[in-house]
Amino acid sequence: MSSGGASFYGHVRDVALSRARRNVVVSVLVSVLVALVVKFVDVIVSSVLGRILNRGRGRFTRVMPSRAAGRVLAGVVQMLPAGDRARYGEEFAAELDELAAAGLSRRVQLGYALRQAGRVWSLRAALRAPASTRGRSR
Repeated sequence: MSSGGASFYGHVRDVALSRARRNVVVSVLVSVLVALVVKFVDVIVSSVLGRILNRGRGRFTRVMPSRAAGRVLAGVVQMLPAGDRARYGEEFAAELDELAAAGLSRRVQLGYALRQAGRVWSLRAALRAPASTRGRSR
């Protein structure tokens, strides 16, 4: 074989690896999106059923933290670098507890969780950046 053949096979291998990486990224994004949609539908259905079942019984005195929002935030935390997961897990849980303590609805709590999910990639990039560039603006 000539050296040109070796470079051709190297190119084919590189293309196959890049496709495999792209497929992994796409499958992760699709699974996160599916999980978010399933949780969103779950929240909507439980909200409607809760309103039907609690009709005429008065308002709740305390809104509990939303399980669906907690699950979304748990998924967000898993996308962060391992060294930062505990800190952000605690921060997100505290924010969710504060929203519930303020009497905000589960829908508002889920909205908060979905906003954090939408920002996870920029947060992850910021956390992965060297410490010397984290505080600088672009």
